[in-house]
Amino acid sequence: MIQFIQPIWLAVSAGVIIPLVIHLWNIQKEKTVKVGSIFLFTARSKQHAKRLQLHDILLLILRSFFILLLALLLAGPSWFNPSANNTSKGWILIEPGSIRKIYPRFRSSIDSMLNAGYEFHYFTPGFEKAKLGTALELPPDSSIQNPHWAVLKLLEQQAPALPIHVFTGNRLSRFAGNRPELSLDLTWHIDTTVAPARAALAAAYLIGSDSIRILRKKNTAVGTKISQVDISATRQRDAAYNVRFDSGKLMVSTPGIATGKAFAGSTIEVDTSTLQVAIYAGNFNVDASYLLAALQAIQQYTSRTINISLVKNVRDIKRGQHWLFWLSEDSVPKDLQVANIFKYEAGELAAVSSNINISGVGTIPLYQLKAARSLATNETPIWEDGFGRSILLATPANNGTVYQFLSRFNPAWNDLVWSGDFPAILWQLMASHDIVNKYDQRIIDTRQLEPVLSPGKNRFKTAGFNHDLSGLTWLAILIVFFLERMISLRHKKELHG
Repeated sequence: MIQFIQPIWLAVSAGVIIPLVIHLWNIQKEKTVKVGSIFLFTARSKQHAKRLQLHDILLLILRSFFILLLALLLAGPSWFNPSANNTSKGWILIEPGSIRKIYPRFRSSIDSMLNAGYEFHYFTPGFEKAKLGTALELPPDSSIQNPHWAVLKLLEQQAPALPIHVFTGNRLSRFAGNRPELSLDLTWHIDTTVAPARAALAAAYLIGSDSIRILRKKNTAVGTKISQVDISATRQRDAAYNVRFDSGKLMVSTPGIATGKAFAGSTIEVDTSTLQVAIYAGNFNVDASYLLAALQAIQQYTSRTINISLVKNVRDIKRGQHWLFWLSEDSVPKDLQVANIFKYEAGELAAVSSNINISGVGTIPLYQLKAARSLATNETPIWEDGFGRSILLATPANNGTVYQFLSRFNPAWNDLVWSGDFPAILWQLMASHDIVNKYDQRIIDTRQLEPVLSPGKNRFKTAGFNHDLSGLTWLAILIVFFLERMISLRHKKELHG
């Protein structure tokens, strides 16, 4: 059956009286011919002086139908097809990769709902229906990492108008973009269990000819802490680390796993290469000078072998760069063989009064940025402003990452370049961001993660068996308008022919 989102607009259909009045007003009368005498005229039966033509009636019908279709479009038509076989009391949604962890935490609640007639579905795009017992027997698929808010937006379009219960954890890394406003009967059950801190080796590289600098990370619920230690590359001085050659590669490891300590990924390859960094200044020479000074400070502090080149022409960018800072709003040439790219985002300029929030550093005053946009499914926010809008986005690409910066390395845009932590911020991004996120344990506050629920807004759009008829209505309007114009023009040609 047809239902309407805003049925009050059906009152516009009363406008069909307008073409009817115009049509009756324009009914043609027989012409009156004046003669001197009617003596010679023979008597005839009385005929009507008015006449209706077939094409006039067609025009009346088309014009009336046009107004009716317009009223239908404004009312928001949708075809609601309630299923007689749908006896579900609601949906239970759990992500495949976390079923074995979530179910024991909420066993009694989930079992009670299943006994009451709820259906179990996967909390993934498509929301496949399944049996919980079967799902618990399958190995967890940790590769399914869809952002929770993005999946909820899809749920609003596909779920039936029934109670929905979603069971998830509260890891900060699973929430990206703007918090959605939904019209669902939604209850979100959150596992607030705090995961234990995880420590691991983040990176290692040569300094000088006989030393290795190791970056260590510790992931906790509140953030990630990076520390460093220097060890000898040739002499075993520290029992906490082992240095060895394996298949021609220099490796460093910790016996933490063997001794039961909380270390994960404790064997890594020592990077013996020179870090190649290029800065393309474009039209932002001032920005490039600030960036160059920060990179030189990194080189001096870390003792890492870094080759920094400042170029003004694209052809001067050498292939094989580990990092390219593309200080331009132009597109990066596709033929550049670069692992990681940090580029300026194009867009409309917006003046703001906010801050850049950077994990482990704090806030940096923010004055200008390019207009914020919604996140794509493969984008991850790295830095955000005080309103939760993304300032730096990361997108996987080939063997590296593309970072899109919505502000600039310029004091007119923010105080980032004036901050004493600017080199440390860059080094955190360049040296360990991807490794830090591998075991990210940070959690989000419950008040921040839950969407804004408006059950009364666009209620018909939440029904899983609703089909929007607006497109078909538009098509019908165009067809009626075309026929009306065609018949009307043909009628004018007949009158003047």
